[in-house]
Amino acid sequence: MIFYKVLKKAKIILNRLENYTKEIKEKKLIENLNIDNKEDIKLIDSFVYRFSFLQDYIGQNLFKNFLIETGDYMENMSFIDILDKLEKIGIIE
Repeated sequence: MIFYKVLKKAKIILNRLENYTKEIKEKKLIENLNIDNKEDIKLIDSFVYRFSFLQDYIGQNLFKNFLIETGDYMENMSFIDILDKLEKIGIIE
């Protein structure tokens, strides 16, 4: 059941990232970033923070708990072993 709690949190983070992405596109910040505009910088910072957080969260929590849920996790697996296992069962490429 822990896996589903972890997945729910990852979805919340992803939803926030999608909202930031939409706002960045609407403001055309990629093409027209004004580094003097504090609100634009806050938006970009928030996006980068959430993106990094989601990557870390997936790597440290979601992958491991998925393997625990499926019975494929072995105690003290290294991160590379987790990735290898996920690749073998077709979850990642």
